[in-house]
Amino acid sequence: EEADAAQKKAEAAKKIVVKIAQDTKVPEAQREAKLATQTASKATEAATEAGKKAQEAEESSKEAEEKAETSDAVKGKADAAEKAAGEAKKASIETEIAIEVAKAEVLNAEVKKTAQEAEKDATEAKEQAEKAKGAAEEAKTHGEKAEKVGESTKAHSDEAQQENKNAKDASEEAENRAVDALEEAYAVEAHLARTAKAEAKKAETEAVKAAVEARAAAEEAKQEAAKVGASKEPQETKNKANVEAEATGNEAKKAEDAAEEAKEAAKKANEATDANVARSEADKAIAAAKKAKKAR
Repeated sequence: EEADAAQKKAEAAKKIVVKIAQDTKVPEAQREAKLATQTASKATEAATEAGKKAQEAEESSKEAEEKAETSDAVKGKADAAEKAAGEAKKASIETEIAIEVAKAEVLNAEVKKTAQEAEKDATEAKEQAEKAKGAAEEAKTHGEKAEKVGESTKAHSDEAQQENKNAKDASEEAENRAVDALEEAYAVEAHLARTAKAEAKKAETEAVKAAVEARAAAEEAKQEAAKVGASKEPQETKNKANVEAEATGNEAKKAEDAAEEAKEAAKKANEATDANVARSEADKAIAAAKKAKKAR
């Protein structure tokens, strides 16, 4: 059953990474997707091998039952099946990790691109604001000039009217540029929010990856402790193995809790409409990812 489940998981994983490889144009992500495909293939092979070993163990057990005896051969087959199932499970976990790495590379590329766009828009917004300021100054100058010309003499009324028109035009241009600058500022705000959201998602991916790896290590330590417990090792060695397995399990739990924190923060960052809120939640997700990595 475990072998069958592992095989199904590996096949599903293959479809995911093949889609990543097809959809993304990021070379790093394509490379990781290719590696993930290879890992998924190994997982499929490991699952097939586990199923085969389990079948052999079952047949060996039936033969022993018919002969009303137990033998080392039966135990050997059972041990081989258990070992193969362990390898299949390990390969399955490695596939999950490989998928997360490929996804992280895609997100990383998105973060970089969004950050570059935000920087470009910020520069443009600054330029627009400077232009608006210059136009406002020009409007003020035209206004003052028109006032002086108007006061000096009626003979120069044509010039005064022209200056008034110039002042009005400059004022309108200043207003338009100010509106443009404000729109650019809103665009920058949106880009900053998108950058924060992308960073939060990347941190969530890293935290989940760390938690998966930590849980795999904990399972390995648990199996090792069980082997030592069943062996003829001294009690002190058995106790030490149990303590280490428990400690590894506790750290894996910390990594999983941190991954949940990162998920929650990334969710809030994604839902945020304000760039500052998105940034704050992204920072929480990044901190949680660091916790998960430390636990791993």
